[in-house]
Amino acid sequence: MGQEESKQKDLITDQFNILRTISPGEYWVRRKKKGDELQLRILTFYLQEEMQEYTKLLDRRKKIKNPHLLELIEHTQINEQGMCSAAFKIRTLVEYPFKCIHDEIQERTSPPPKRYFSEDEMWSILYSCCHALYTLYLNKFNH
Repeated sequence: MGQEESKQKDLITDQFNILRTISPGEYWVRRKKKGDELQLRILTFYLQEEMQEYTKLLDRRKKIKNPHLLELIEHTQINEQGMCSAAFKIRTLVEYPFKCIHDEIQERTSPPPKRYFSEDEMWSILYSCCHALYTLYLNKFNH
C-alpha cells in the first residue's frame, strides 16, 4: 500500500505541491502554476466499464454550476499497466472546502462563551443547502 501511495504522489508532484494528505488517494494541494488550493482525489478502478461509467457521471457533474456546491474543476483518466493486471485511475480536482458547517458549529460552541447562529444566519444556511440539493435533484443526482 505504501508503494501504491508513493506512485500516486509521483503522478501529482510535477503539477502540485501537496499541502496535506487527507487519506490514501486524497490530498489537499496547491497548483504550482496558478497557486490555488484544491482537493485532489485519485480513484482506482479495476474494471474499465466501471471507470467509464464513473467518467460519464463526472462529465454530467462538471456541467452543474451552483454557488452552493463545490465546483468540479477537472477530471483526468490515468491508465496503469502492471505485469498481470491493469488499473484505471481517475484524478479529480475539486474546490477545497476550507470550512464546512460542522467546523463552524464546533468553533462557535466549544470555547465559552457560546455564540449561537442568528435567525438570519440559520435561514441563509438552510436556503444554501436546499438550493444545492434542489440543483442536484434537477440534474438527477442523488446525494
